[in-house]
Amino acid sequence: MQHITVQHITEHRLMSDTDNQIVDPSRRSILKGLAMGSVAALSATINPTTIRPVYASSQAAPQPPRSLSLRNIHTLEELEVTYWENGKYIDDAVLQLSHHMRDHRENETLLMDPALLDTLWKVREKVDPTMRFDVISGYRTPKTNAMLRQRSSSVAKFSYHMVGKAVDISTHQAPISALRDAGLAVRRGGVGYYPKSRFIHLDSGPVRSW
Repeated sequence: MQHITVQHITEHRLMSDTDNQIVDPSRRSILKGLAMGSVAALSATINPTTIRPVYASSQAAPQPPRSLSLRNIHTLEELEVTYWENGKYIDDAVLQLSHHMRDHRENETLLMDPALLDTLWKVREKVDPTMRFDVISGYRTPKTNAMLRQRSSSVAKFSYHMVGKAVDISTHQAPISALRDAGLAVRRGGVGYYPKSRFIHLDSGPVRSW
């Protein structure tokens, strides 16, 4: 079996533009005099004993581990696992979560998008950090998606479920509207609300709702 690893790299590039100002040579002496006068005035008013050095923090505040608690309503399997800790995803935990959200009809597993796992975690943190999600649908093979699409017009032909970027969830520990509100608040992808069927859809695609 090929070993699957998870890499989640975020790059931040800081770019700055220099503000080039053209100064008229005839004004240089005036500006120089003003600058020297300002320094002299500041020197006369600042007491050196009151100055304290300011140090910028060299390290970001530590982030808490990210954990999920799931129950698959079809297989009745339960899973509670920490999938992110010390700044990185835990490969084995992500694989466990992916297997838990497999296509139970075809018994096929696809690596679930870590961004989707983070969305689930954020929703859980907002509603109840101890909450367990009931997984209704995670990964779907093309065959399963086509079958479900014949049964319901709400199933998309090119569903995010088919690429491991969507999950349908419910819970008995909070109103379904609370899950929807939390999903909308985190603004990390699509949020579908199905109150009559008591579940919401979350995906890691563009931000949108229905």
